[in-house]
Amino acid sequence: MRHHHAPELARGGELDLAHVVHAANLLAADMGYAMLPPGVVPHHTATLALEALGVGEELARLLERFKTEVEIVQQVFH
Repeated sequence: MRHHHAPELARGGELDLAHVVHAANLLAADMGYAMLPPGVVPHHTATLALEALGVGEELARLLERFKTEVEIVQQVFH
């Protein structure tokens, strides 16, 4: 987890939870759901990070589920 901003440093580059957290963080930022530090602009690289995890054909379904779950969480906190 400590390398979620630089997952390539985790376990010598092997797939790690840091890769999953990193991809989720990119996805949230790309979709406008993240609170980014001042001056940081989303790079719209979440798709590449998710594909690197082997999401492949499931990407569209995963994105739809993510949107649905974010909407549910937003209802709780608004």
